[in-house]
Amino acid sequence: MHTAVFLLNRAPTAALDGKTPYQAWYGKKPPVHFLKVFGCVVYIKQVRPHLAKLDDRGIKVVFIGYQDRTKAYRFFDHEAARVYVSRDAVFDEDARWNWEENLGADDRLPFSIEEDHEVQMRHAPEPTPAPVTRS
Repeated sequence: MHTAVFLLNRAPTAALDGKTPYQAWYGKKPPVHFLKVFGCVVYIKQVRPHLAKLDDRGIKVVFIGYQDRTKAYRFFDHEAARVYVSRDAVFDEDARWNWEENLGADDRLPFSIEEDHEVQMRHAPEPTPAPVTRS
């Protein structure tokens, strides 16, 4: 949700005659040089202590957004089921994360609104018609 609002504040809107909300508030165009493709593959630097000289230092993760009040990005590691916040990252914006390829036997795809809505509708009680009374 935060990423969507962050991007909408930097996109032109008809309500402000083609200006961005950021531009209306601060009086200058927003910086966009740091924007990245959502859902792309990223390699972040591993910062755990005591790495050997030839140990892998990169973790393959997926880009999920921007961190509040910092210049950092947010990443999701599917294998560890963990969210990382980092600035030390190499973006592969041409590659997309393949959720189906990276699923285990008991994993599910990320939620979808349609599936959740269908489950709620299946378990909802059927409405009973009101009895008709004649006077």
